Amino acid sequence: MDSLQRALSDVVQTLSRRENHRVVYITTTATTAAAALALLAYSRHCYAEWHALGESGVPRTVGGWLINVAAHALARRDHRAVPAPYEREKQQQRGDDSRQRGGKGKGKGKGKEGTVTTTTVIALSPRDKERYGEHSRTSFFPAEILVTRKHGDGADLLPARGAPRPTVPTTVVPQRQTTETAASATVARQDAYIAALAAANGRLLAVRPSALESPNFGALWLLGPEARRQQRRRGRDERGAESSGGVKEAEGDDDDDDEEEGEEEEEVRAVDPARAGWLPRRALGEVAHVHAEGSAHVCLSLVDAAAVVRRGWGERHKLSGVAGVLPWGYVLLYAPRDGEPRDWDVWKGIVLAGARAVARSAGFEGEVVAPDSPE
Repeated sequence: MDSLQRALSDVVQTLSRRENHRVVYITTTATTAAAALALLAYSRHCYAEWHALGESGVPRTVGGWLINVAAHALARRDHRAVPAPYEREKQQQRGDDSRQRGGKGKGKGKGKEGTVTTTTVIALSPRDKERYGEHSRTSFFPAEILVTRKHGDGADLLPARGAPRPTVPTTVVPQRQTTETAASATVARQDAYIAALAAANGRLLAVRPSALESPNFGALWLLGPEARRQQRRRGRDERGAESSGGVKEAEGDDDDDDEEEGEEEEEVRAVDPARAGWLPRRALGEVAHVHAEGSAHVCLSLVDAAAVVRRGWGERHKLSGVAGVLPWGYVLLYAPRDGEPRDWDVWKGIVLAGARAVARSAGFEGEVVAPDSPE
């Protein structure tokens, strides 16, 4: 009898264990399926938001989205930080007259007892000092967009944008704003200004397809020696075609090249984007490009990039400062707002500053001039 009871007990326990395993299996499977469905729904939502941002430097496919997802592993989170990650704050305390004469004034706080002033300075590693060069500490903003500080040292600085920043999603590529976007007429005006700036400095600048974003975006480029040589040849061919009724003369091309290169200004002849070690390797010479919603990317000197972020006109790219990807001075410039005339003037001035910074870093000792047109 006891053996029968034990046998029955063993059977019951075995069935109970099997039932428990079955319940655990069903529960685990259901939980995993629910989590997978939730992840799929979330991924689909993220992909749709990413896709809605439009063209960029990666394909508008699932593969491009996965590149964006992977880029988060490298992306920085301090793209709006003030001071900039490459800046350091220094505090200086100026005492009153009694302290300067050896008196016992404490010199703390403000007013008669002394004034504490805070300044920011560029602080780079020896390697970055060599990479960014001496002009990283030079501001290239045109004087007409600057305002004079009312207090302190009276220095000229960018005006504050004076409004909350537009919304910029957390995506890494592309980087776009989704609020306060520009009308199509404003975007056309921005592109026209870039074209006018290139035309005003035709031996130095040109509009070419972007290499950092979609090639459908026209970008402002600093021309290198080979690009300038090709540009001279195209100009000579066009002039020859006009004078000969469409028949081009092939003879003497090399002699013409030598002659025109000799006529090229000395200050232009020395310009080579390869000398600007801080520019992106795959886009040597690209200064700026405008996106479909009116934001733009521009390469600036370090002090100017910090000022743009500090005064609210833009933010660094999330890959700016990531070694081998983008330089610290690669900044997203917000779209100029309709109804804010100052925005347009500041936007033009910042793009001009970018062209001047890139040109100077590449060896140009002259001046990149603003276009004469109202644009």
